Amino acid sequence: QEDQQEFISFYSQLVNLKEVLQNHAAGSPTLGLLERHTIPSVYYASAKIFPKERKLEVVGRAANLDSFIEQMYVLDNASDFRERATVTQMGFDQGRVVFTATLFPRNEVFGVTP
Repeated sequence: QEDQQEFISFYSQLVNLKEVLQNHAAGSPTLGLLERHTIPSVYYASAKIFPKERKLEVVGRAANLDSFIEQMYVLDNASDFRERATVTQMGFDQGRVVFTATLFPRNEVFGVTP
């Protein structure tokens, strides 16, 4: 029941965020990028976009350590990113992995040609 409540809360935040960023040049492609490269057992509590630095900072939760490792593998091997993800924080909360990572999408995501 707690998981369902967290999912509903996150989904509501995501829908609101998507509406707010719909017309924002850096936001819209970034949300799609995250959606395409996130495994089902991971979700993001927040995402900060830094268009000038062409990076994205996410705070996420993974169901367990294996899910966290798989998620990092997916991000590191996706051609949509110009560098490997940098994990800046990682810990455990009630068996889940809580993490902060910096992602480096390809320049095209931010409307910059290489």
